[in-house]
Order: sequence, then C-alpha cells, then structure tokens
Amino acid sequence: MNATITNSFIMSLALVGINMSMKFLFIFLMTKGEERKALKISEGKSIVYEFTILFLITFLVVSILLSYQIESLSITGIVLAIMIVSIIPTYNYLIDPIVKYRLTKNNDVTEKYRYLPIINKQSIRIFESSSNVINAFATGVVPYSKTIILGKTLAQVLKGNELEAVIYHEIGHLRSNHLLKLYLINLSVNAMGMVAFVFFVQEFIRNSSFAPLWVGLYWAIMAAILIFFSSAYQRRFEKEADLFSAKSTTGSDIINALKRIDELTNGKASKKALNYPSLKNRIQHVERKLLENIN
Repeated sequence: MNATITNSFIMSLALVGINMSMKFLFIFLMTKGEERKALKISEGKSIVYEFTILFLITFLVVSILLSYQIESLSITGIVLAIMIVSIIPTYNYLIDPIVKYRLTKNNDVTEKYRYLPIINKQSIRIFESSSNVINAFATGVVPYSKTIILGKTLAQVLKGNELEAVIYHEIGHLRSNHLLKLYLINLSVNAMGMVAFVFFVQEFIRNSSFAPLWVGLYWAIMAAILIFFSSAYQRRFEKEADLFSAKSTTGSDIINALKRIDELTNGKASKKALNYPSLKNRIQHVERKLLENIN
C-alpha cells in the first residue's frame, strides 16, 4: 500500500510538473504580460491554486488506478495507462474552465450583449477582463462553462460593428466546438504516445542505465508532436472563426477589427505565430471565401 502511494505521488508530481512546465513555456512564448494576466497565469496565487487542484485530482485518480495489480501489457493495463495520461487534458479542457467561471473576478457584461440573439441561443457568458489586454479569448467545452473574455482595452477601443465582429469570432470558436476538437486531439496524441511507450519504448529502456533520460526524451518528443498538431489545428480554427464572424456580420467588420488590433499591438497580428496565421493570410482567406459564396 505504501509503495502504491509513493508511486502515485511521484507519477502525479511528474505528470502535473511536465504539464504545467509545457503550458507555461508555450503561453509565455506566445503571449505578453497583459495577456498572461488576462488568462490568470502570471499571478502566484493562481499558479499555486492550479497546481494544488490538478495535483490532488491526479493523485486521487492515479492512486485508485495503481491500486489494481494489473500487468502493464494486458488490455486492461493499457486502458488504465491511457486513462492516467488523459487526466491532464481532461482537467485543462473540461474542469478548469468551469472552475475559472465560478471563481472569476472579471466583470460580467453578458447583459450588455443580449441584443445579439446568438448569445442567448448558445448560452454563452461574456466577461470583461480587468487587465488592459488587447485581445479576446473563448474558453469552455460544456455549455455551462462556455465563456468569452474581452480585454478591457479591446472593449474600450473597438466600437460598434468591429467589437461585435470580434465577439462573433469567439462565438465561432465555441459554436464550432474548436476547444472540444483540441481536447480530442490531446487525448488522441496522449493515448497513442502511451501505447507506443508500453509496446516499444518501455522494453528498449528497461535495462538501460540512462532510463530516466530516455523516458524524459521520449515524452519531450511527444509533447513537441502534440504542440505541432494542436498549433496546426488552431491556425485552421482561427480562419474558421474569422469566416463565421464575416458571415454573421457585414463581412468587412472582422477584417477592419483585425487591422485595428494589429495597429494597437504594434503589428503583432501581422506576424505568423505558432498557433496563429498571419494577418495577411487571415484577411485573404476571408475575402476568398466570401467571394466564392457570392459567385
């Protein structure tokens, strides 16, 4: 029993540690101070809170699963292993948005946008961040947690149709279940990574004196593969959300909003990022698709 608890503690610590390290590395590479503040990831209390909650959930599940004496190469053993590596993405995409929704201190401005029929139809909440970020974010997979967060500066600077276009862009993410699709991509890559580890990598490193190094290298490669696929789909989803916004408004509103955001962020939107297409690419995609629909 003590061995099970010890193994559960070490495995949970490793899973949560690797997950948070990759998460913060990715976000710090992709965002700046105000965006990090808006996402509640640059505050010490938020980091400690997330680590504690995630560790407790992971430790509980891992302890229960490891309490069963099952051969790792059995079907049941593989299923349990996949369940263990699925804990992290399940928390990130399903549980965390609900927790943040319940505990957020951002200003709820949903009533301000009730005149947009789709807000009521999709059961979406809109919050205005207390930070001066010039961006907007969509979060939540299940209906109860579907939320749009508008940066305070963005909501102040963009007016009328341009702000509505940004909101419709975020609604496009939620309505098309982009976050759910990213969650499933995470699950799939984690599951395939675990199966490959059990059947191929585990035997290779079993007798190696550098086993911890090989394990770390393997999962670092899997993390890189996950980031590659997630980023590729995120770029695709951004274009789909742009098109949804264009079709829901006058068409040019989202283009004008993107150009305005680019000006306000000193050309940040113009640059292609790991998880965002360039501004030029996004505008060309919207114009081409709208032209195809007209013809």
